[in-house]
Amino acid sequence: MDAQGRTGRMQWDGAAITISRRSGEIRVPVEQISAVEWHQAGALSVGWLRLIVPGTPPPRVQRRPAQMARIDRYAVVFSRAQQPAFEKLRHALGM
Repeated sequence: MDAQGRTGRMQWDGAAITISRRSGEIRVPVEQISAVEWHQAGALSVGWLRLIVPGTPPPRVQRRPAQMARIDRYAVVFSRAQQPAFEKLRHALGM
């Protein structure tokens, strides 16, 4: 399963999520994911899917959560048009 967003791409192969960006990629085994943070995109705002991985430091706090999601290595920001693919990924993870 694959979801392309504005700040990267998430791919799920059944065992792990791979987050790919211009700066590189990280692979997170599903058993390391404790939760998923979801923010729905609106007509004028972006949404994001963020993996919560215990033991990793939280991103620097920004004034707006969307800014935080842009710099978080475990999050991908998406537009309203891209949201359906991320919804399918979220439901496939069962979180």
